[in-house]
Amino acid sequence: MSTRKLKIGLLGCGTVGRGLVELISRSDLLIRRRTGVQLRITRILVRDLEKERHHVDRTLLTTQPEKVLDNGCDLVVELVGGIEPARSYIQSSLVRRKHVVTANKALLALDDR
Repeated sequence: MSTRKLKIGLLGCGTVGRGLVELISRSDLLIRRRTGVQLRITRILVRDLEKERHHVDRTLLTTQPEKVLDNGCDLVVELVGGIEPARSYIQSSLVRRKHVVTANKALLALDDR
């Protein structure tokens, strides 16, 4: 089976975002075997570049959302939370024809678009 690469742009690297980074790293071989897909995080949006984030490659971090959305990713994972700027990030991702995954229940419950 050939391996397909799926590039992920991550918006937010708090508890859930770091957990996703660690899970992808730890389970890479298992995911590839089961799905034939290699997941790779291309960029990560954060508020503070100086904050310590264990198990996260600092070279992937940026404070500029455009660097995540325009970095050739196939999929955007929104883990910023709240309504704004999360809604704008998701809208920008969809305009760029990116697949979007979010754990943002507040935004989904509030927004009727």
